[in-house]
Amino acid sequence: MHSVFISYSHVDSAIADSICTALEAANVSYFRDVKSIDWGDGINEEVRTALLESQSILAIISRASLQSVWVPFEVGYCSALGRKVLPFLVQPLLDLPGYISGVKYLSNLDDVSAYFSRPIREWAPSRTAASKPKPDVRVTYSPAIARDYRGGTTTIVAISVSNHDDKPVYISDVGLLTKDEMKLQITNDPLTGQPYYRITLNPGERMDVRITRDAFGPSGPFAPNGIDPTDVIDVVATDEIGRQFFADSTNLVATLFELFPERKSQLTK
Repeated sequence: MHSVFISYSHVDSAIADSICTALEAANVSYFRDVKSIDWGDGINEEVRTALLESQSILAIISRASLQSVWVPFEVGYCSALGRKVLPFLVQPLLDLPGYISGVKYLSNLDDVSAYFSRPIREWAPSRTAASKPKPDVRVTYSPAIARDYRGGTTTIVAISVSNHDDKPVYISDVGLLTKDEMKLQITNDPLTGQPYYRITLNPGERMDVRITRDAFGPSGPFAPNGIDPTDVIDVVATDEIGRQFFADSTNLVATLFELFPERKSQLTK
């Protein structure tokens, strides 16, 4: 068990070294990948286990860590478990990422030393503290007409992921769920070719994803031999720690068949 999980970009290793020195001086146990993972150990498994066992997470926030995949995942994972998030800012940043916005941060190593010199009960929540409730994220879908790159129009299914919660939510992907529980991730906009990036949705914000009939064909992104829309049972968005948010699938197949007007008669059989 660790009192503190150190989350950082390896670009900031020197700063992580200084923070670890402060923790050791205060006799605080911590997890740091280069110190705690042995040669040959599975990195993903060790990190997830350490996140579960740590009482708080100290996130070193810098321009490098803002580009990291691991840092937002680790912070979000611990936050969902009810662990305390302790941001340390390396550089003064104008825009803090959603996963630490509104959280008091430190930027001086002396303040870090002073903080951890206090009794652990004053800064680490109990490991039995309740996990935070699942955020209010709503997924909807509807048929629509969109303009394609040739200037013409085409039928699409528009999927919207909206944050109705009072805190930011980091959405990692959106996809379709099939009868055999296979998740078909939607990675690119079919009309522009632009990729869909992971995104932080602040309260009241939404992200929109589009699919066309081409996604279901043999040259589409879902499966080597294509997939039939009748095999799709739901639309799902996933956040940075794996929590899933589902749509109301009542009219999903009928909506997908808007992409295949020549097959609509099958719905009445």
